[in-house]
Amino acid sequence: MSILRHLKSLPFQLILCLVLGFAFGNYLPLSIANSIYTISCFIKDMLMIILPFVIFSFIWAAIVSFGNRGALLITAMFVLIIAANFVAIFTAYIAGTAVLPHIIEGSLPHLNSNSPDAIKSLWSLSNSLNLSFMEPKYGMIGGALFGFITLILSTKSLGTADFAKQLTLTSVRMRNSATTALKVGFIPFLPLYVLGFVIKLARDGHLYSLIQGCAHTFLFICGLILAYLFFWYSAGCGFNMPKTFKA
Repeated sequence: MSILRHLKSLPFQLILCLVLGFAFGNYLPLSIANSIYTISCFIKDMLMIILPFVIFSFIWAAIVSFGNRGALLITAMFVLIIAANFVAIFTAYIAGTAVLPHIIEGSLPHLNSNSPDAIKSLWSLSNSLNLSFMEPKYGMIGGALFGFITLILSTKSLGTADFAKQLTLTSVRMRNSATTALKVGFIPFLPLYVLGFVIKLARDGHLYSLIQGCAHTFLFICGLILAYLFFWYSAGCGFNMPKTFKA
């Protein structure tokens, strides 16, 4: 029973896919490897299609749930996005110029010796359809706009409170539908999504080249990302360390 319980665990499934992909990816027939990678690319394309709607519904419902404080949420959201991008750019620039020149020089020969791609996607949804307009930023802007409009219409003096209630119910239904879509249509297939890209990394030799030539760079980037995330978690918790670690 414990084995079955672990097999149903998503983290265990992801780890299993990583191990199997790296261990047996080179021994799979090319047709099977191409098929698995194609499925991974299809899952990625489908996620990129629904992601703007997910962001739209969550932001719309969140703003409406704040009621009169919705305008404050919109302002805080955009200020934090600008601040996060500002901090990310300058952190990457300062850390990169200070550290990367000292550790990347020995990595270049290994990168230049990478083998050409052996695995190709048999079919790509993004190449078949023009998905340039399906970007997450449009979902964020649309969700904020609809949330702001709903808050305005909910003002009693306008006499549109009933219509605003319908919009509020619609936002909640869309958020619930988006949550269901992620739980049913993406999360169960996440291990397969990861497996395809892991097999490609193992099969094409990029992983081994990265480990041999860019291990120091990779570890530095991982540490920088963790420090960046820790900073924002700390800021969100008021720099309360016990609360930050619990979060």
